Amino acid sequence: MLASHLALLMALEWLKTPVLILFFIASVLLVFIVLIQRGKGGGLTGAFGMGGDSTVLGTRAGTFLGKITAVLAAVFLVLALVYVMLDFASRGN
Repeated sequence: MLASHLALLMALEWLKTPVLILFFIASVLLVFIVLIQRGKGGGLTGAFGMGGDSTVLGTRAGTFLGKITAVLAAVFLVLALVYVMLDFASRGN
């Protein structure tokens, strides 16, 4: 059964490049979203001269950005695991 899974992963070698591109995009977006969020220091919004309570996305931006962060973090982890599995199978280990 394990051999059939490895054979399938080896047939999907072409997926490594798109997964790596999506992984890079997810990591850049995750960094950007985390920097936008307001923490103890005010986040990146304070650096651009915005007021304490006024945000670009409205008053509920904290919960909205929190959900986006959670989704991006999950996508980041899943893409990392998929890439490792594809790479592992392509090396024939």
